Amino acid sequence: MFNARVKEGASTDDLTEIIDTSIKYLCDHSSEADAVDLLVEVDKLEKILPFVDSDNHKRICEYIAATSSYSADTYQMNKTLDVCFKAYLQVGRFPEALRIALKINDPELVN
Repeated sequence: MFNARVKEGASTDDLTEIIDTSIKYLCDHSSEADAVDLLVEVDKLEKILPFVDSDNHKRICEYIAATSSYSADTYQMNKTLDVCFKAYLQVGRFPEALRIALKINDPELVN
């Protein structure tokens, strides 16, 4: 439904509001993997970042990193890993962020 509306150029505001509410609910109830799957499906994975904290970052980031290898192309994989990189930085997990930056192979992120 969401992708069909995007393809047609129709408004997705009502669906985006439902998605935002669903993401909050899923993260509050330890279903971060489902939240990530939903956001990947609608190509809005960066919306997970406000919900990443010191308690759930490991589950979220490991799931994102694992699913990135199923991306359609290198651009999409790097975009997915970039969200993982930002999440690690957000919670101060710098060694893990460096590992992801190396996987992305972006010298700017490594520095």
